[in-house]
Amino acid sequence: MITSLFATVLATALVGQTPEEYFPLVPGTVRIYEQEVNTKGKKYKSRIVETVGAITKIKRYELVPDPTEFDPANEKQVWIEDDAIPVTSSVDGNEPVYTYYKVSGERIFIVGTAKDELLIQAFPILAIPKADDRATWLYSGNITVMGAPAATLIDGEAKTRKPFRFKNKEYPAIESKAIYKFQLGGGIEAQSEQTSIYAQGLGLVEFSETGKLGKEVTKVSRKLVQIDIP
Repeated sequence: MITSLFATVLATALVGQTPEEYFPLVPGTVRIYEQEVNTKGKKYKSRIVETVGAITKIKRYELVPDPTEFDPANEKQVWIEDDAIPVTSSVDGNEPVYTYYKVSGERIFIVGTAKDELLIQAFPILAIPKADDRATWLYSGNITVMGAPAATLIDGEAKTRKPFRFKNKEYPAIESKAIYKFQLGGGIEAQSEQTSIYAQGLGLVEFSETGKLGKEVTKVSRKLVQIDIP
């Protein structure tokens, strides 16, 4: 239980702060993580290098009825654009994958999961709590899983926690917990329970996940070991 003194200090530290302080997206920032995956009785260790890029425009196109045509079935291509911040992640030096983020209000959204492509439906991954309150978020929609859209429910909650110690220094921190429930093809269900710790000025410093697909359980843990901020 948080003592009243600690709660007061923590509340003061968090009042008026923005999501970018706990989820910093400064272009040129490089974060290096050590990750361990436990699945089917085996352990796999890897090194993840995450690089933040400069704000860019990503887009998708939609087909809509063309009002200049007599036949309403005739459609024209319309481009939909949005600004986003790209973050690339490379595992053990392999080809990097892209994730695009956008901050709106007190929430951080993923707006793209493929290079230069805007999602039809963005989804929230974090809400920043104010003072010693809790912040929650819900989502119902599609998320790409294993290359195919899957109906997904997300139930998340974030709260303040004790300071996080990194490289012999303590940082104000928040902890989020989220449950993802997926409906995959063929009526298959999957679930992911995730816990993330974000430190002020650093971003994600620890992550753990328990994933369930039928009777198969996979556990993932990830820790920040190095960060370089321009």
